[in-house]
Amino acid sequence: MMEEKPLKDFFTLRAEWLRLRSRLFDKTTGLPTLPAVLEEVRRLFENGYDVGVVYLGIDQSLHLEEVNGWQYYDELLADIARRVRQNEYGDIVALRSIRGDEILFFTKCRNEAGHYLEETRRSLLEVLRAGRDPKTGHGTLPQDIFLSGLALIPRDARMRFERLVYQA
Repeated sequence: MMEEKPLKDFFTLRAEWLRLRSRLFDKTTGLPTLPAVLEEVRRLFENGYDVGVVYLGIDQSLHLEEVNGWQYYDELLADIARRVRQNEYGDIVALRSIRGDEILFFTKCRNEAGHYLEETRRSLLEVLRAGRDPKTGHGTLPQDIFLSGLALIPRDARMRFERLVYQA
C-alpha cells in the first residue's frame, strides 16, 4: 500500500506538469509562448542591453485558414517556425499565445537600434517568403501574407516590465 501513494503523486505531478507545459509551449510550432520567455527577456534588459522586438504575423484578411483549412495553416506555421529556428533570428523567439500565429523576436540591439531592428525584420521576411507553399509542397509563399513591425522596449522604471513588453 505504501508504494501506491508515491506512484499516485508521480502521476498527479506529471499530469499537472503536462497541463502547464501545454499552456507555455505550442505543439504545432514547438515554440514557447511569451509568458514562458518573459524572464529571459527581463534578464537581457537587466544586463544593460537595449532590447528590441520584431513582430511577425500572418495577415488575417487573407483568410488563409478559412480558405485552405486548418491543416494547411498548421503546416504553414510549422514551416515558418522551422525556418526561424534554422536561421536563429533574435536572441529569444516566442509565440504571442498558444495556437497563435504571431511570432515575437526579442533581440539585443547593436549600435543603432532602429537600423538593426529594421535589418533583422527585412532579413527575416526575405527568408520566410522563400518558404514552400504547404498546399503544393513547392514554390514560394505569396509576398503579402506577412504583417511585421518592430519596436524598442522602452526603459521606464515607473512601469511594470511585463507591461512594457506587451505594449512594445
